[in-house]
This record gives sequence, structure tokens and C-alpha cells, in this order.
Amino acid sequence: MDKEKIDELKSIVNNIKDHVTNNSNVISNKNIIVNDISNLQEPPIILPSPEKTCSMKINNLFTFNNSDVQMLNAYEDIPFSNVDGGVWKQGWNIEYKKEEIFTEEPLKVFIIPHSHQDPGWLKTFEGYYSEQVDKILTSLTNFLTNNKDMKFIYAEMSFLERFWKSNNDEMREKFKKLVKEGNIEIVTGGWVMTDEANSHYYAQIMELFEGHEFLRNQLDGFIPTSHWSIDPFGLSPTMAYLVKKSNLTNMAIQRVHYEVKKYLAERQKLEFHWRQLWDNSKGETDIFTSMFPFFSYDVPHTCGPDPSICCQFDFIRILKYGCPWGANPRKIITHNLHERASTIADQYRKKSRLFKYNTVFIPLGDDFRYEDKEEISIQYDNYKLLLEYINSPQGRKEYNMDVKFGTLKDYFDSVHANMKKKGETPSVLSGDFFTYADHDDHYWSGYYTTRPFYKRMDRFVQHYLRAADLMYSSSLIKYKNNNLLYEDYKKAVDYSLLVEARRYMSLFQHHDGVTGTGKDFVVVDYAEKMLTAINNCFKILQDSISFNLMNEHKKNVKFTVDELIDGSDKIPKSHIISQDSSITIYNPLSKAIDEVVCVSVDSYEVRIKNLKESYQEMRPVVTTFERNFVFGREEKNIYELCFKINIEGLGIKIYDLIKEQLPTTSFAKISSYGFNFNSMDPEGKYLKNDVFSIQKISESYTSVDLSFNYISIKINKESGFLEEVNHNPVSLSFSRYGVRSSDRSKPGGEVVSGAYLFLPDGPSKPLSNSENSYIILSGNLKKTVIVKGITDVDLLHKTEIIINKTYVTLENEINLTKVLDYELALKIKTNIDSGEEFFTDLNGYQIIRRKRFSKIPLQGNFYPMPGVLFIQDKNRIGKRVSLIGNQALGCSSTSTGEMEVILDRRLTHDDSRGLASGILDNVRTKSNFRLVVEDMNEKEINLKSPNEFLTKESQLIYQSIHYKPVVLFTREILNINNNLNISPLKKSLPCDYHVVGMRTESEKSDYSNKAIDDKIKYEPKNSVGLIIQRYAFNCNSLPTTYFKDSCKESDDKGIILKESFNIDSYKVFNTSLTMNYVGREEIDSILLTPMEVNTYKIEL
Repeated sequence: MDKEKIDELKSIVNNIKDHVTNNSNVISNKNIIVNDISNLQEPPIILPSPEKTCSMKINNLFTFNNSDVQMLNAYEDIPFSNVDGGVWKQGWNIEYKKEEIFTEEPLKVFIIPHSHQDPGWLKTFEGYYSEQVDKILTSLTNFLTNNKDMKFIYAEMSFLERFWKSNNDEMREKFKKLVKEGNIEIVTGGWVMTDEANSHYYAQIMELFEGHEFLRNQLDGFIPTSHWSIDPFGLSPTMAYLVKKSNLTNMAIQRVHYEVKKYLAERQKLEFHWRQLWDNSKGETDIFTSMFPFFSYDVPHTCGPDPSICCQFDFIRILKYGCPWGANPRKIITHNLHERASTIADQYRKKSRLFKYNTVFIPLGDDFRYEDKEEISIQYDNYKLLLEYINSPQGRKEYNMDVKFGTLKDYFDSVHANMKKKGETPSVLSGDFFTYADHDDHYWSGYYTTRPFYKRMDRFVQHYLRAADLMYSSSLIKYKNNNLLYEDYKKAVDYSLLVEARRYMSLFQHHDGVTGTGKDFVVVDYAEKMLTAINNCFKILQDSISFNLMNEHKKNVKFTVDELIDGSDKIPKSHIISQDSSITIYNPLSKAIDEVVCVSVDSYEVRIKNLKESYQEMRPVVTTFERNFVFGREEKNIYELCFKINIEGLGIKIYDLIKEQLPTTSFAKISSYGFNFNSMDPEGKYLKNDVFSIQKISESYTSVDLSFNYISIKINKESGFLEEVNHNPVSLSFSRYGVRSSDRSKPGGEVVSGAYLFLPDGPSKPLSNSENSYIILSGNLKKTVIVKGITDVDLLHKTEIIINKTYVTLENEINLTKVLDYELALKIKTNIDSGEEFFTDLNGYQIIRRKRFSKIPLQGNFYPMPGVLFIQDKNRIGKRVSLIGNQALGCSSTSTGEMEVILDRRLTHDDSRGLASGILDNVRTKSNFRLVVEDMNEKEINLKSPNEFLTKESQLIYQSIHYKPVVLFTREILNINNNLNISPLKKSLPCDYHVVGMRTESEKSDYSNKAIDDKIKYEPKNSVGLIIQRYAFNCNSLPTTYFKDSCKESDDKGIILKESFNIDSYKVFNTSLTMNYVGREEIDSILLTPMEVNTYKIEL
């Protein structure tokens, strides 16, 4: 019997039960009779469970000894004692014997000028460009053109593109020549220097793509080879993997915990091959990485261990800034040349003692440096004198070193040559570099949550950008064989809107963007750009579907995306749809989906045409007014119609909304606790309860049980919060952290929590539930508990279960504007013996094992949660409880069996990291999670493995919360029986293969031919990048209820392209991740190893 028939029979049985219990099936037009709360207490239907939920064999991906340095093991070894090291405060006194240096090969030293440029922080992107960046790039281009021994590296393509747009052909040609000749090296080449804690891997790929495509098109195909990540506040192996897949070969990184730097420096392991946690191969994922040893990337902390000396060689400080250590720079003249050369050479030599390969690089720069010719000249002129002296015969005898200006590529080429010469290979390191601390107990775990509204908005943008890119690319693939339609589509759908959306999303990935660490007005500017990106994506989706409908059915109809955003600081809501409309739903996943979709309607007397009544449910829209619940939004007569959908991968279905009332069984039943509906809505502003009748929950009940076929939950009667899932104790509560007091008697004690740092006043304190009241909506598709909680933070919490789903939805709306120095946390408590372990994701791509260390302060045991946090039995046999979210936040497990997520923070103080302000611009914010309880049996897995994997069930849940169905509607009935045929798929892909995205390439734009409004016209190329990832499922789960999904695994057979995709007349080629390198031979199939991501070029 097929799934649809089974669901139909279950629904009939449930309807009969409701009928018998209520002894009534009568409904009037304006009064729905609701069953007593006891009817919510149904036992779940337990189906036989299989031996395993999937067949994928990935035990070899649980690594234990794949590296020389495993960071979790290193944490076990590091004492975290913060010993004063002298001039190198966080290290030790580096010494060397002068006579020994002459027994060695000459030390190679590369001076690398750079200018770190934030595309938004204390100024907006445009503010920085017009006031500083334009001058910097212009001055450097002119200076380097005339001084060919000078070198420079540059990272931010967002600024370089603006420079390209604002300058003439002559300046552009000068810059290109400098790049071609090696005087300027573009490092990384991404749109921004992305944050690595909060960013999602889809966004990381897209911002790399955007920058690399700009370079291909405008700089004669230049391809970066070196990655430069010096300011992100902690570093993720996911980024290392993505740049490796983009064919970059070397990395330089800076912001790593000072104790970790010391640990690696003591062992001369600051340079290593960074290997992925799952890599048990011969190092296919390795990328050579060089870590800065000292405190910062500024000049005082890069030439050697003594900042008071290094500062004296930052020669712009002669004219401005000065040095805080008392000794300022002096101009190099004949009289002091020997002494100055000896002083700086000593620092270079001491720094070299931390590295193995007799080569060091010395970054020469800081934030927004080289602003004019005077600054460039003062650095160049003084260093040229020093270099000439050190490299002279006399200098060689005294210092035995070769010092020159260089690029990052120059440095890495020299290192690799020395390694080859010595026959050595670097150590291998695996793991990540979170949580970062720069000194004392100053852990940068606050920014994991700071300004969560915009972190959630970021994921919203990504979802619609991905959907718009998929839709646009799919349409090109569909129409390319008909040249007339192909050209008509490109005219009808403005590709420039898509390019702008990509760039605004990419811009926000900057390490002061998605982190929430910019000035208030800069945050607003980012948000306005993201809102523009969202609206652009809406337009692409709407126009694409309209064009396809016109082509297939000759109907000229306007579509509207259902999501409605009233402002860049407002939570999205739904449009209100009237009868005689059509609802179009696009599945942005490459697997078939079976979901419940809800839309807002203006009447309860509507339904979906030709869809079973048991597949539909009418519900009230519940909001709050002062301390009460009310029905409706600001408008009247608003309801929620929910209905089941089943759509193939990347497919579209159209549903007609007609005037016809559903039967009683399809109306939600309502129960309440803790408030009086009769006192609500004193002004008559909201719709009163004239449709749904309400039953109060009896005082005799101690809890409330809700269930569907695959899920059962218990709700605490007093609080309304979750306390059991499938008969397992899983209780939910809220707590708060305060801010510690400033205490100058302790090292670093004068600093308190701010935008970057989390410095709490101790463990979190539970919030009272005494103000809680709640309402329960119980229908045939959904059962929802809505709690109005503590007024201090205006808490509105929702717990929900859905038919045929195995997870519990948890949703919070909060507003911290009434409180100060306050951090709100969501806590989940279980009876799992998790010990000190918990697991979090890295950028939504992989799972890493964490451990709570007592030798590290509480704030150092918090980690980024871009999307996943789970705990499980420490022996890996027993329960696993996972919290899956679609926004980046900070998290921890502060006690065994517990999980904690920081939802928002409001702070009055600056934390002395440059922002010069607290965080007081909070807005009402929503967070959304799915809670999953699973039985695990990982007896074959090494308990010391530093990585983990989601089960198939949890991975698909993660997909569905990030990439929900896209809902659009028309204001007229379409009466189309068949679906729109836009999908590039002939059939849904295996569920272990995921389409990360489809991205149409851009033609080279003519920057000499700008529009009057200074905008560049962008045109699509006849090629599409298809980005595919293969998941690694943990198949060691043994569910107590049967998890069944329509998608099948590939079983290592891969994908035959022309059997799965509608690309019969097109050629497909292997490429690097961002399409910088394209294979010569056409391919006909894709076979990825688990955890691998690749891009393929579809040539139209």
C-alpha cells in the first residue's frame, strides 16, 4: 500500500475518534466546537523500526590518528595558564647564538606590504571607499608603476570592483599590468574576507565565486593561489577546504588563541598541512598553512617578538600615531643605519626560530594603510635603505640574511623550495581554531550571537538567492535550445538584479557584517542592502514563473512571493490571500518533499481545490495584545490555511484557492491556560473569537500530551514549555546571563562584555515562568503550543509538531529593548549522560566534537552554532538530542545532559576591540529550531574521534529548515491541471547528493560603458555552474519510530548526468569549485566521495 493511502486511512481513523469523543459533528458557519483537552492525549502510532535508517558506510570517516596535531587533543595538553612571557607577552624570551647563524643557509625574509580594508565596520562600505580606499588603490597603483621593486597584496574584491567602476581605462590597465608582472598579488580573491564562525558554507562559496569571476572577467583571467585570512575572529577548517577546492594552494592565518599559538610555536609547528577531520586518505584535503605567531597583524606585532621594537619600524608613525611603548620610529639615515639594521635583523632572526624552513614573511601594514603617496614613500624609502644595507656584503657577513619586498606567493614559493631541498614535509593538523582569545580571559564568543536579527536575515537572503539562481539557471537550460525564447527570457528577467543580490549577500559575509560587530548605522546599511537583495530575488522568481506560465499556458499573470517584509528591521510575515487565487509552490531541493505549507487567508470559508479534506487544516492566526492572546493581525478576518504538498526535486506545483468551507474535522481545536479571553481586545482592534470556541485546560491535569504518528510530546501544564519527547525527558527553559563588573585588580578584568566578547557574571540564572500563559491549537496536520512568557523580554514561544514528521519545532520571538546588560539563553535539559562532550557544526558543512574544560572559563567553552548543536551518550550508545537551527548563534553544554543557546544580547559597554560602543540597537527577533531525539548505536566508532555526522534523518531536517518551499500566489484562479515544467531534473537526485546551487556565469562587463546612474549592465553567459555536495550520513541510528523518506541513497553509484538532468544537448565539464579551472574532457557522470563538494560546468 502506498504512503498516500496509509496517510488517508490514518486520517479517517483519527476523524472517527474525534467524532466519537465529541459526540458531535455539527458546525455552524461562525462557531467551531472544540474537543476537550483530553482528546489531545493520543498515544503515537509506533511502526516497526528497521535495523538501520540508511546503508551508507562511513566508519572510515571517523578519524582518530589522521594528523600530527589534533586540536582537541592539543586542548587537553595546553595548560591555559597565561604565563607572562616578557616582551613577547604571550610567549617566551626567544634566544639564539649568533655564531650558529653562520653555519646555516642565509635566512630569507619577505617584507609584504598590505592594507587591511573592512567593507563596513566604523563606516559603511561606500563611506570607506570614497573616503579612504579609492585614495589607497590609486596611490599604490601609481607608486608601484614607478617603483617596480615594491610589492603589495590585496584581498577585498568588493572594493576592487568599486575601484574598477570609478576609474578610467588607463588606471585599470596600470593595475592589471602590476598584477600580471607580480608587483600586486590578489590574495584569496573573495568578495570579502569572510567571517568563519557564523557564515554558512553556501555563502562562503558564493562570495568566493563572486570575487573569482570578477578577476576572470576583468583581470585577464588572473587566478589566486594564496589565501589570506588575518582578521576573522577564529578560523574554520571548512574555509580551508573550500579554498583548497578552489585550487588555492597556501594559506596565511592570524586570529588564533594565544595559548594555541604558543603551543605550536614551541614545537615549530606554526606551519602545517591543515587536513579535514574526515580525511583518512593520503591528505587529499591538505592545504599548506602558515600561522602568524604574535598578537596581531599590525607592524608592532609582525616583525618579531618585541612590539616596542617592531613599532619603531612602522615609519608612518613618524608623522602620525606614534608608538605606545615610548620609543617612536626614526628616519633611517647614514648615522643610524647600522644600528637600525642590526635591531630589525635581530627581530627577524628571533621570529625565524619559530619556523622550520629558514624563511619568514613580515607583513607591513594595518587597517586602511598606504592612504597617500607620502605614506607609501616613507615606508618604501626607509625600508629600501635597510634592505640594501642588510643585503650588502657587509650586511651578509653580519646578519646572513636576504631581505626583500615580496608577495605571499613569493614567500610560499621559497618555503616550498626549501622544504623540497631539505626533503621535509610539514606536520599535519586537524580541527578548528575556536574559540579565539587575544589575551587574558577575553574570549570572542559574544559575536556568535550579537545582533541575531541580522544573522537570521542573512539566512533568509541566502535561501531566496539560492532559489532565484536555481530558477534563473533552470530557465536558461530549458530555453537554450529555442533561441527566440532564450533571448525573450533574458529580456523578461533582469539578470543584473541577480548579480546585485549575489554581491549584497556576499558583502554581508564580511567579518564585521554577519558577525554583528559594526556601528549601528553600518548595520542598518547592511540590512537595507540585504532587503534590496531579497526584493531582487523575489523579482527574479516572480518574473521567471510568469514567463514560464506564459510560454506553457499562454496566461499573462503576475506572481507575488508570499513573504512580506515591511522594513529591514521587521520580521517577515505572509501576504493575505483571498479566494479565487492560485498558490504556486517551488521546491528548491533536489529531492522530493512531503511538507505542510501554511498561507494567510482572509476567510475561513476557503480551501484548496481538489485536495483531500484530511490534507487541509484551518487555523486561527494568533498574536498578542498586551498580556492576552488575540486572533488576527492588525487587519481583521485573517486565518491560516495549512495543506499538505508533495513535489518532486526542483519542481513546481500550482494549487487553486476556492470559496468552500472545510468540514469540522479540518478546523483546529483550541485550548487555553492562564488567561481570560473575555477581557481581550478592549479597543475592538482585532478579530474577536467568533469562529473558534475555546476550552480551558482543567486544573486537574499536571501536563498536556500531544502526538502524531511519528512524534509525541509532553508540555508542562504550568509553563507551557516542552518537558518530554517520545517519552524521553527533554525539558525547555529560559535563563539569562549578566555582565561581570570591571575589576582592574585582575589581568584583563577592566574589560566587560561587548559586541565581540562574552564576559558573564557567572552561570546563567533561570527566568521565572510565573507570567506564562498559553494556547494550544490542535489540528489534523499540526499541533501547536503558543506561550506568552516573561514580559522583560516580551517572550513569545512556540512548540509545534507536524503530521509525518519526527521533529519538534521550537520558535522564539523576543525583544530585549526593556533590559540592559542582559543575555537571553534557551536551555534544553535531558537525562543523557553526555559527560563533558557536545557537538556543533562548522559552517553547516561538518560536525566537530567539543569538550567542556574546567581550566577554561565559562565563556571559552561557548562555540559557534551556525546550525547544529547536539549531545549524546558519552559512550555513543543511547540517545542523541539534536537542536537544528536556521540562524547563527553561540552555544555550549554547561552541564552534562544540557544544551544552551544564546538567543540575543543587549550590552551598554564597549569591550575595547575598536567598535567604541555597546549593543543597544536590538529589535524584535525570531529564532527557529527543530529538535530531534534519536537512538544511536555507534559501538564500532572510536570514542576519541574528533568528528561526527548527522543521521540521514537529521540531515534532511537540516535541509528542510534552511530551504523551505518557496510560496508565490496570483490574484486569480489559474485552473492549470498540470504543473509548470521548469525543473532541470528528470528525476529527484539520491538523497545523499545535494544541489548546493546552480549559478549562471556572467559575461565580461564593459566598465567603460556605464549607464547614466553609474550602473553596469550585466549579462549572463551561456554556461551554468552546478555545485553538488555529497553528504555523509551516520547510519548508526536506531529510531524507535520508523523514519521513512521517499529519497534513496546513491549507494556509491553516482549520478548519470543525462539520466538525471534535462541536459541532453549540452556538454558538462569538471571544474574547480569557483570555475577558475575547467577540465578539457566532457564528462557524463558524477561520483563524489562522502563529504565532497564539486562544481561542474554546463555549457549551453
